[in-house]
Amino acid sequence: MPNLGVCIKLLFRVILLLLVCAITRTTIAITPAGTDEKVVVPTNVLQENHNKLTTAGTGLGSGSGSGSGSGLYDPLCAFVAATDIEQIHSQWACDSSGVPLTPPCLEPLWPGLICSNKSINGIVTGIILPDFEISGTLTSSLGSLDALVHLQLQENSLTGSLPVSLSILSALETLDLGENDITGTIPEQYGQLSSLRHMVLDKLFLTGPIPSFLATPADGIPLLVFLGLSANIITGTIPSTLGTRTTLSEVFLNANQLSGSIPSSLGSLSLLVLLYLHSNFLTGNIPSGIGALSRMTSLHLDYNYLTGTMPYFGNATALRNLDLNKNRLTGTISVSLSGLPKLDTIRLDDNFLTGSIPSEFATLKLLVAFSLTNNLLTGTIPSEFGEVKLLNEFDINNNFLTGTLPIAIGNLTNLVNLNVESNMLTGRAPSELSALCSLKYLFLNNNQFIGSMPAFSSSRLQYLYLRTFN
Repeated sequence: MPNLGVCIKLLFRVILLLLVCAITRTTIAITPAGTDEKVVVPTNVLQENHNKLTTAGTGLGSGSGSGSGSGLYDPLCAFVAATDIEQIHSQWACDSSGVPLTPPCLEPLWPGLICSNKSINGIVTGIILPDFEISGTLTSSLGSLDALVHLQLQENSLTGSLPVSLSILSALETLDLGENDITGTIPEQYGQLSSLRHMVLDKLFLTGPIPSFLATPADGIPLLVFLGLSANIITGTIPSTLGTRTTLSEVFLNANQLSGSIPSSLGSLSLLVLLYLHSNFLTGNIPSGIGALSRMTSLHLDYNYLTGTMPYFGNATALRNLDLNKNRLTGTISVSLSGLPKLDTIRLDDNFLTGSIPSEFATLKLLVAFSLTNNLLTGTIPSEFGEVKLLNEFDINNNFLTGTLPIAIGNLTNLVNLNVESNMLTGRAPSELSALCSLKYLFLNNNQFIGSMPAFSSSRLQYLYLRTFN
């Protein structure tokens, strides 16, 4: 008969073996990049490591941080559960307990992630998934990723409101959620984002006024460089204290429902490069300080209700694009524009500008587009414009211009659109027009031209308007 002690020992070993098997029976095979070797990682090891990451402050943990709201284990898995990203990127996958099926930061990384290091212990510092057609809800669990520096989910179909939980991401430098279906207001708590440099919340459905924390760096986000709130439903006025944010280089507040005047304080933003305030309901004059911003390359104030005269632009020597059309500006065209050597676009259409077209503009050798449609301009067309060899668009229709069409216009071989209709021009259309080899659109109608038209051999010409050509 076998010794009882030996039997007990054998039974203990069997039980121990069964316990070991039970603990390690579920595994995941991972293939490191550049190898064919599979590393088998038990799921309990994954869970163990993610628990450790939580205590290390990575935000990849228990879901009790600023709340997934769904009780999921990992904030990335909460994002997976709230969206259809797993259908787009199969690596973004979690089990039913909310545990990633593969370590997000281990090679190959989950698509769109930036990690502190490529290992099972890597910390997520960036989520960059632009234009991936992701739909679903923007989950508040992302606020648990407290090492996040870049959150860029623009050009998707995410819904819901802006999560307040993102306000605790003290390391966040870039927040780009533009071109989604997000609604609501901008949380005032976002003023706590002390490292934020780029805030891009354009083309959403945001309502309410510009938040008070954006009005002055003393109220939050002291390092802000890029402010993008265009194409929303934002109302109210532009805070005058916005001019105290001297770090700003690009401001996009266009296509909203902003009213009131343009604060003169914006002229103090000496680092400003781009200012887009068009398509609002702004009134009043254009502040003189804006015309003195020496680094500004693009100024768009079109489609507003601005009045008064054009400011002096002589110090805006970096300016390339000036768009003031669809306002109620009066007075003459500012000759100071002729001193801006980089200027390539001037659009002053649909105002009440008077006086003549400055011949000094012929010095703008980089000028490509020149449009003065629907004003009250008088005088003749300066022949000096024949020296602006890069000119592509010359649109001066619907004014009160007199005299003849200058022969020198025939030198503009890059001209695509020539529109002088609805003026009081006389004489013959110069034969030199036939040399315009790039011309596609020619509008000479509603003038007092006489004689025959030049012969156009170019097959490029698509539209020719000659009505009331005698």
